[in-house]
Amino acid sequence: HSKIVLSYTNGNLILACRMFLIFDYLGLGNQTCILNGGIDAWKNAGNRLTSEEPSYKKTKLIPNVKNEVFVDTSWILKNLTNKDIVLIDARPVSYYEGKTGIPRAGHIPGAINIPNTKLFDESTYQFVPDAKLIELFNVPEISKNKEIVCYCFVGNAASSVYFIVRYLGYKVHLYDGSMEEWSNRFD
Repeated sequence: HSKIVLSYTNGNLILACRMFLIFDYLGLGNQTCILNGGIDAWKNAGNRLTSEEPSYKKTKLIPNVKNEVFVDTSWILKNLTNKDIVLIDARPVSYYEGKTGIPRAGHIPGAINIPNTKLFDESTYQFVPDAKLIELFNVPEISKNKEIVCYCFVGNAASSVYFIVRYLGYKVHLYDGSMEEWSNRFD
């Protein structure tokens, strides 16, 4: 029943988002949040740090696994033409457009491109303001009655898109195999 606050240092926002994804998978997403800007923003705001370990009562975690958080290639293939599913490619534009990529360049058919780097300020690693986030996802393909599937290279960068899409109130999944898996399949 605890509130979980994930933090990060040295710009490791993507790792905090990946941890959020895991907590969400374990059924703890509604009680988990990310400290925007991490420890660096905390310190820059004049807040104190400590090296003291807090005392806590040991308990047993009983996960409520939410398998729907992750989808696989067969799920993607089955839903490739489903108009109620929106694929978001979180990679940089050059990869999405097929200018580069290994072993094959391009994107999953029908996917739109929202690079994960548009979600945060790359100098402070804080998420951009909510109004800007809402604007990024205010595209004709996306609506609250559709399901969103995020992917990237190997599922890490897309974790930040997953976090924000969920934060904005959409139903979201992560294709964890991402382009590493998709572009290695020639079927």
